[in-house]
Amino acid sequence: MTLYSYKADGRLIGDDIPKRDAPEVDILQGAAEIARFLFGSVSDRRRVYFLVESGALPHFRLGGTICARKSKLIDWIEEQEATSYRLRAALPMEAL
Repeated sequence: MTLYSYKADGRLIGDDIPKRDAPEVDILQGAAEIARFLFGSVSDRRRVYFLVESGALPHFRLGGTICARKSKLIDWIEEQEATSYRLRAALPMEAL
């Protein structure tokens, strides 16, 4: 549910502020939505809880609901990939 505030002339408050991305499209609300985005299945939401509790997953809370921005999760995935590539490059060929 999205609530909007309007000015006296009927325009949406904040409508004149340039927007980077529509926040309601970028925000995932709840472990199930985050799990679907990251792992492709709602049933992996326990993995989301684990990542949140361990401090590994970029997230925030709206009330008690775990939320995350898709854009931040994509950045996080890219960081995980880069770390993996760096570790792999540091290993001797025999270890691979």
